[in-house]
Amino acid sequence: MTTYRLSGKKKSPVEKFKDSLDNIIDLFYRFGSPMGSQKDYKLLKYKEQLEALIKERTDEILDLNKELVGANEQLYTANEALTIQRDNLELTLNQLKDTQNRLIQSEKMASLGVLVAGIAHEINNPVNFISSGIFGLKENLDELFLLLDHYKEITPENVTEKLQLIHDSGLDKNSIELIQIIQALLDNISTGVNRTVDIIKGLRDFARNDDKTLSLFDIHSNIETALLMLNNKYKNRITIIKNYGDLPEIEGFPGQINQVFMNLLSNAIDSISDTGTITLSTQYIADIDKVRISVSDTGGGIKDEIVNKIFDPFFSTKPTGAGMGLGLSISYNIIKNLNGEIEVIGNYGKGAEFILTLPLKQ
Repeated sequence: MTTYRLSGKKKSPVEKFKDSLDNIIDLFYRFGSPMGSQKDYKLLKYKEQLEALIKERTDEILDLNKELVGANEQLYTANEALTIQRDNLELTLNQLKDTQNRLIQSEKMASLGVLVAGIAHEINNPVNFISSGIFGLKENLDELFLLLDHYKEITPENVTEKLQLIHDSGLDKNSIELIQIIQALLDNISTGVNRTVDIIKGLRDFARNDDKTLSLFDIHSNIETALLMLNNKYKNRITIIKNYGDLPEIEGFPGQINQVFMNLLSNAIDSISDTGTITLSTQYIADIDKVRISVSDTGGGIKDEIVNKIFDPFFSTKPTGAGMGLGLSISYNIIKNLNGEIEVIGNYGKGAEFILTLPLKQ
C-alpha cells in the first residue's frame, strides 16, 4: 500500500506539486480498482486525504502568490526610486556641463579682456597704414586727375598749344611715376585691410562658442590664430620657432582648442622675462592615429613640487590679480573631453614644455 506523507522535510513548490499529482493519480487508480468497490470506508479515507492534499497545495500556492505580489510591489517601488535617482543624476550632470561651458566661456572672455589693449594696438597699426595710404593716394590722384583734365581740354584746334602746356608743367613726365606710387599705395592699403580682417577673424574664432558642434579643423590654423591674438605681447623680444609637420584635419571643438593654445602660449610668453624663444612642434603619429603638439619655451620652467598642481582649479603662481588660475585647469578638461592627453615637463630653470596628444576622430 502506498503511504501518503502530509508532513516531513520541506520541499519546493514544484516538488510538492509533483507529489500531489502522483498522489492524485494513485487515488484515482484506487477508485477504479476492484478493491475500492469492496471497501467503501477506504474510499472515504482516500477522499479525505485527497481533499487535504488539494487544500494544502492550494494554500501554499496562495501564500506563494502573495509573496510574489509583495516582491513585485517592492521591485516596482525600487524601480521608481532608481528612475527618480537616474533623472536627478542626469539633471545634475547637465547642470554641471552647462556650468563648465559657462566657466570656459567666462574664462575665455576674461582672457580676451586682458588682450584688448594689445589687440587695439594691433588693429591701430593697419588702420594707420590704411589712413596714411588713403591720404597719399588722394594727393597723387589729384595730380593725375589734373593731367587728365588738361588732356580733356585738347581739341584739334589747340592740340599743339595744350600739349606744350602739359609738357612745360611737367605733368606728363610725372604720370608714370604717379601711377607707380598709386599702385604702391593701393598695395599698402590692401595690406592694412587684410591685416585688420585677420585680427577680426582671430577675435571671432577665439570668441566662438562651439561646445555642442563637432567639426573638422586645422590645428596649425588654430595656433596661428592664438599667435596673432598675442602678437603684441611677444613681438620684438620673443622668437617663435615653428616645426610644423604634415597634419590631417582633426575632429573636435576649434573654439575650445583656440583657448587651449591661447592659455599655453600666454603662459609661455609670461614665463620669459626678457628675450627668449618659444618652439611649436606638431607631428602626426600614424600608428595610433593621433596628433602630437608641443609648446616649449626658454622661460623659468616649473618647480618639481608644483608640477602636479598646475592643472588644479584656481592654482596660480602669478601675483594676485594677474589671473584666476583657471586657464590650465580649463585647458586640461578641454583636452580630456576630446579623449586627449596633456603632459607637462617642468624643466625648472630651463623652460617648460607642454605636450598635447589628440585623436583624429571622436
